[in-house]
Amino acid sequence: RNLYVHDLRSNAWAQMLARQLQRSNSELSNALEQVRTLATLDHLTQCLNRRALMETLDLESVRRQRYGNSFGIILLDLDHFKSVNDMHGHGVGDAVLVATSQLLRSKLRANDCLARWGGEEFLCVLVEVDQQALLIKAQQLCEALAQTPLIETPVVLTVTGSFGIAVCDSDAPIAQFIEKADQALYRAKKSGRNRVCA
Repeated sequence: RNLYVHDLRSNAWAQMLARQLQRSNSELSNALEQVRTLATLDHLTQCLNRRALMETLDLESVRRQRYGNSFGIILLDLDHFKSVNDMHGHGVGDAVLVATSQLLRSKLRANDCLARWGGEEFLCVLVEVDQQALLIKAQQLCEALAQTPLIETPVVLTVTGSFGIAVCDSDAPIAQFIEKADQALYRAKKSGRNRVCA
């Protein structure tokens, strides 16, 4: 009888330890997922952060080399964003950034990606596009941004953006295509803002 009671206690103890282990594993999995999210997403806009974007661009570059499919970069900078912060405060500026990211994301395909490049700059990666398709999409984004109030309180606020594009269609380093998009963005700003340049 003592052996039977001992077995029952051992079995109960083992079940309790198994439940604790399962709970600990679940908590660890949740914590790892949170760390992974923090490592890849911009905390404010929930877009990819710069590090995760570079990993995505590297993968697209490898895919392009293997299959020959070009992909595109759209780099955009919100026009006169400093004045939004100066006039309405950083809370409103943050709300504009969040709303901008939501608007842009809603206009992209599921397999495209959006990243916060820095400050008020965003970078979109469009897979399997040529120059014409990339230009059309950038113009759609530019028009949608200019025509859509991003926030309605404490003021109704619409902003515009300057857009630069580049098609990644060769084995040149990714940095060259980003620089090309950045130069096009600079031309868009210099020529009056609220426009797309290639």
